[in-house]
Amino acid sequence: MYKVGPRSLIVVVLLGVFTAWALVQFRYIGVPGNDWHDAINSDGKGYYEYLRMFLFEGDANMHPGKGVLHPSIDAEVIKHLGGAAAFMSPFVLAAHVHTLLKTDPIEDGYSLHYQIAVGVAALTWLLVGLLALRRWLLASGITDGVVAIVLTVITLGTGLITQAVVHPAMSHVYGFATIALLMLHTRWLLLEPTARRLVGCAALLALATWIRPVNFLVVMALPLASFGASWNKGTLRALLRSKWVIVSALVFGAIVSLQGLLWFLQSGSFIVRPYPGEGFHWTRPAIAENLFSPRNGLFFYWPLLLLVVPGAVILWRKSRRQGAGLLMFLAAFGYVTAAWWNWAYGDNFGQRTYVDMLAVFALPIALAVPRYGGRRWTLLAISLLFVLLNLFQSWQYLTNLLVTGQMDLLKYKHLFLTADPQHALAVGGHEDLPLYSHGGTKELIIPILKRETLGQQAADT
Repeated sequence: MYKVGPRSLIVVVLLGVFTAWALVQFRYIGVPGNDWHDAINSDGKGYYEYLRMFLFEGDANMHPGKGVLHPSIDAEVIKHLGGAAAFMSPFVLAAHVHTLLKTDPIEDGYSLHYQIAVGVAALTWLLVGLLALRRWLLASGITDGVVAIVLTVITLGTGLITQAVVHPAMSHVYGFATIALLMLHTRWLLLEPTARRLVGCAALLALATWIRPVNFLVVMALPLASFGASWNKGTLRALLRSKWVIVSALVFGAIVSLQGLLWFLQSGSFIVRPYPGEGFHWTRPAIAENLFSPRNGLFFYWPLLLLVVPGAVILWRKSRRQGAGLLMFLAAFGYVTAAWWNWAYGDNFGQRTYVDMLAVFALPIALAVPRYGGRRWTLLAISLLFVLLNLFQSWQYLTNLLVTGQMDLLKYKHLFLTADPQHALAVGGHEDLPLYSHGGTKELIIPILKRETLGQQAADT
């Protein structure tokens, strides 16, 4: 066990301060001075709607246009799951107290104090995730200095900072925090098994699944949690043969079934299909595009995550079991993510589905950082450049200069390091210039939607 120093904790504090400043400067003030109106945005409106409808409608009745779709039954349900709303709820409820105390509480749930509450929720859970990740890495024998580097890379070199600042109501920051906590608690469970820890891990896994069902695949990576230590196999076997396995399964099922209850309150049915007309292309996943395309490719926008490759090799050499777990997880998660019909996942910055899993990436990245010498300084210099590029491109995304959901190499080259506001929404978005789309948006978007819809209909048939 290495001596724990203060550097990684100082880094967490600085990352929190930077994120808070960015939220105020770019999300709540913005260029026009009133960007706070749109802090709850994009898919985040769907997650937030669970809270708004109970606080302002008094029941689960929905109004069209607020993140709803028509499933196969004749009713409206929120398209998105309610896990993220559970994480936002304490902060939104605190904001609601402000409304209840007003003399004229005429609100719709989108006024300033609600928008701020969601931003504070994202900031808080980001810090919870970073602190849990720091504690897990330190317990795994990673030096304090390397942990500080990894936390910086994970936060500022990927889309985590963008999700926390630009899209605080979306689910990914909350998924990141939950999985970081799960890795830490799984380590405690494997090294010192107790019934309380088994139930706690089941609850965390259920919450991660409720946030995004694909997050359940993290179970393949859980062996990494015990890196640098040996399992307490005798006590663990006895625990897994006890009644606490059934209790843990019931806890997992109870948490996940909350979504069915929410659907029932909205539609009268416990099981619905909230994404009608959408699905997976299991036989033709867009793996290469998902990873390397300028249209939100994982490594195209977040190249620092390529450190996972040498880190995975080092992990394999140290532990075949943990290395195999990491490889199986990466293969399964990458396959499912790339098989979704809209493999770019809309207009967002980078492959946002991986933000939830950044805690898993942290260990191999830490192993890939050289311990000392010129190689570490070289890596630090390169990492700093990519971090600065990521922050600049995140700002481009925020200001609509870089609409990555409709990007290609020609557009990206045209916009690279461009800060001219006249280019906002001019290239790569829904208002393409004739140079990039002679027929405008219709020529770009409609054939894609028709092709994907026909493909899905054929698959369903």
